[in-house]
Amino acid sequence: MTTEVDRLANFLGAVTVALHDRLVGSDGIAALALLNWVPKMPQARLAYCVALSQPATVRLVDRLEDAGLVRRTRSSRRRQVWLESTSLGLTVASRLGFRRHEAMKLALASLSRSEQARLGGLLEKLAFQLLESKEHVMRVCRLCDARACGADDDCPMWRAALAVV
Repeated sequence: MTTEVDRLANFLGAVTVALHDRLVGSDGIAALALLNWVPKMPQARLAYCVALSQPATVRLVDRLEDAGLVRRTRSSRRRQVWLESTSLGLTVASRLGFRRHEAMKLALASLSRSEQARLGGLLEKLAFQLLESKEHVMRVCRLCDARACGADDDCPMWRAALAVV
């Protein structure tokens, strides 16, 4: 016999997939969004944040670099590869971020203000259960508009990360 919790879990999964499909077009979008948020990062950090293997990340960065969206630099003392967005990459990331934000606002439009407030509280509670580590925030928030939450201390995901032991 199916319980109400089974039904809710299944429904949450379906809504999550629907929202994911509206948000994510490719790993490249996530990479550009991250580099819009953190202007320069090591390639290994990007791999972690977009949940790709090292070879898959190299191929992704090759494509982004060929498109003129990202540039690689190397530290003279280390073998570490650093990535940063080009001005074109920043423009594309901003446009994609705007589209993402508008898609989420459209998804929330059917809820009243009080329902939106309740949903916000419930999502914050879920965030405390879902974050695995402080580093996990960059993976979870890879498509976020960092300015939308305000300062780090205002971000519900960061607050949840600080509570992770």
